[in-house]
Amino acid sequence: MENNHIQEMKTLEKKLELKIKEDEQNLASDILKDVILNPGMLNNLTDVIKGISDLEKLVEK
Repeated sequence: MENNHIQEMKTLEKKLELKIKEDEQNLASDILKDVILNPGMLNNLTDVIKGISDLEKLVEK
């Protein structure tokens, strides 16, 4: 029974890791789409820095 619990925890941990990676990729993709669709955004460093900050916050979670 304890082994089942440990295995379940490992499975949940792997699922969480995969979800975090997926969220990171989605955020990075969204940032790239914004930059491609709005080339002028590169002139606004505040937006770029905010995107990086948001990504860092997501990684910390």
